[in-house]
Amino acid sequence: MAEDLTITAKYRSEGARHALWLCMFISPFWAVVSSLIFTSGFFRLAALFLSPHHSMLPADTYSQAVSIAGSSIAFFFIFLAGAALSMIFADNRIVTSESGLRLPPFLLLGSLKNNIPWTKITSMQIIGDPDMGLEKLQLRITIDDDHETINLALANMESQDLEKLLQSADVWLPAAAKGPLLDSVREKLAAMPLLGRDRSQKQIYEAELDARFTATAFVPLEPGDQLQKGALSVIKQLSFGGLSAVYLVQQDKTRLYVLKESVVPAETRPEIKQKAWELFRREASILSQLDHPQIVKVLKSFEEKEREYLMLEYLPGLNLRQLIRERGPLDEAEVIKLALSLTAIIDYMHSFLPPVLHRDITPENIILSPDNEPVLIDFGVANEFLGTATGTLVGKHCYISPEQFRGKATTASDFYSLGCTLHYLLTGDDPVPLMQAEPIAINQLVTGQMNELIRDLTNLEADKRVATAKHLRERLLDITDDSTLRADTWAPAVN
Repeated sequence: MAEDLTITAKYRSEGARHALWLCMFISPFWAVVSSLIFTSGFFRLAALFLSPHHSMLPADTYSQAVSIAGSSIAFFFIFLAGAALSMIFADNRIVTSESGLRLPPFLLLGSLKNNIPWTKITSMQIIGDPDMGLEKLQLRITIDDDHETINLALANMESQDLEKLLQSADVWLPAAAKGPLLDSVREKLAAMPLLGRDRSQKQIYEAELDARFTATAFVPLEPGDQLQKGALSVIKQLSFGGLSAVYLVQQDKTRLYVLKESVVPAETRPEIKQKAWELFRREASILSQLDHPQIVKVLKSFEEKEREYLMLEYLPGLNLRQLIRERGPLDEAEVIKLALSLTAIIDYMHSFLPPVLHRDITPENIILSPDNEPVLIDFGVANEFLGTATGTLVGKHCYISPEQFRGKATTASDFYSLGCTLHYLLTGDDPVPLMQAEPIAINQLVTGQMNELIRDLTNLEADKRVATAKHLRERLLDITDDSTLRADTWAPAVN
């Protein structure tokens, strides 16, 4: 039986964070106090009973010892209460599944409605005035039992987490309870003022992206759904958002594969839709011809029920974002080794005539093989397909070059995305969109040479970036003193 799909989003409340800090600070104090008081009371009682004259002692002496022991028990229960509250305030997850919605416990103190079935929700709507700022916008959830309402502040959620929650509601919330959630959010965000001294370039950039995005209802496939006349069965959703989804599928109940799904909005003009489909199929055909041990194999593409699919090998393993989340930023020597290996892959792709562009080099799209070699597991062909069909930018914004943002990706765009990825590996932070990356500003252990190389890779002017994989390899070898890397006989690919 396919496992139940769950989607997890984060709700970062400053109030809950401060309460957690307070509980964690006070609880150990109460534990120490209760232990000291209990020990004092215990030894005092023991001394009284062991005394040969204990029967002659005043009654209030016994009552004092018992009172001390009682106080220690009270303090101990205070410690347990503090520990329990710490666990409550530490859990900031919003978990959605087909069965319902689970909110962070601190939002529901005094309520037993932690797990809320979708059928119990009568409405979800965005409330607030966008002119007053994002922090004034809230997602209001109304529960039908007694018209109880729960308000989620949008300012407490990252955009990707908000997208997960709203997409889950689009999929599982009964139609009678939902309005145009995605439209409502984006219309309000787009209506917010873009100018102001307190708004950073990153905020302005992201607001521009929100304003350009047009939401369209998209219902992804569910576990158990079948394609290709039953040959492919969906095991689970790996991710979904916007107008696309990624699934783990099983073919003929044997081997596992990854399936990427992309949908063109129904209102798209026929000629635009046709152009997008042609682009998708042409790119898929080119990618299926790639043969490199560090590039996931694109097996085939097909169209079914007006949705385009790209079928790829399934390679289990940690992607680089998961690796950094577990280990923290890598040291420079490790990053150089990974960069040299990725440079060889890019050289292979760019050596074709015309060059094959990846268009989506990000930490999520690179996994480590069992021998710790990076493998590219995804391409930007689906993003290009949707971008052509909808006239919008699709992809992880922090890793997209200025020219790709304008719809004109080149080989230099892949080097820009690689530079952004190296910045992430060295710092653990995504780079600021449309800015020249400078990891040394975050990680002082980054050498000047490495920082300068990443600045050159992420130059906003494409013709001023590192131009070729061969040149990039030379720059990387100039930084390292690892003789084993220098002895590597990697040579530019020839096709």
